[in-house]
Amino acid sequence: MYRNVRMPVRVLYQSSCICIGLFYEAERQVYKFRDRMFRLEISRRERILDEAAERGIFLEESISSGSSAPSDTGK
Repeated sequence: MYRNVRMPVRVLYQSSCICIGLFYEAERQVYKFRDRMFRLEISRRERILDEAAERGIFLEESISSGSSAPSDTGK
């Protein structure tokens, strides 16, 4: 009886190991992408502020200091 169960259990174990590995790799890629987008947003805002300063334009604080990164404030 247990001989017939051995192979499906091995396949299930190996499949779950592969799925967990793929999940963590995908999660890591999402964090890399999110970090890259956040850095691009920061550089874009700095460029906009520099251009505005050169032209003598005043930008509101909400535009210049707003963050595109999600915050965990608990609200």
